[in-house]
Amino acid sequence: MDIQQITATQRLILGRIFLEGTWVGCVRTPNGPTITIEFIDQASGQTIVRGRQFDPQGNSLASWTSESVLIDTGRLTLSYAYLCDVFSKSSSHQGLASFAMIVQAPDHSPSKLDGYSIDITNGSRDKNTEFKLADTPMDDTNAIAEAKRLFGIP
Repeated sequence: MDIQQITATQRLILGRIFLEGTWVGCVRTPNGPTITIEFIDQASGQTIVRGRQFDPQGNSLASWTSESVLIDTGRLTLSYAYLCDVFSKSSSHQGLASFAMIVQAPDHSPSKLDGYSIDITNGSRDKNTEFKLADTPMDDTNAIAEAKRLFGIP
């Protein structure tokens, strides 16, 4: 089976909670916008979130991976605890993310995530809206370019 066949099978089995793929977002900070790229992996039967944050020039600022993930099918929410490395800091920290899964029709899987993340170090919410670009991993250059287009980042 090739990747398209596997993805089609996952989409069929998971239905409304099929999240696997590349998602891009934008966090507006006092220092300007940053771009998030997350890959949500559901291939193993569990959900794993791997993310990275970039400045508009494509410089990598941080990376994170989920430690535990909850998908609430009734409320259509995605929540996860994560471990994050901010490259300008000397230590890792933990955080929590909470997103509403936005669907276009009741029988469709989400195409948008709207929510926030909270780093345990400062307790402030970083609002983030993410859009799904592909069911498979994308290279950083194309994902960053698409995020800049979607969010109007020069």
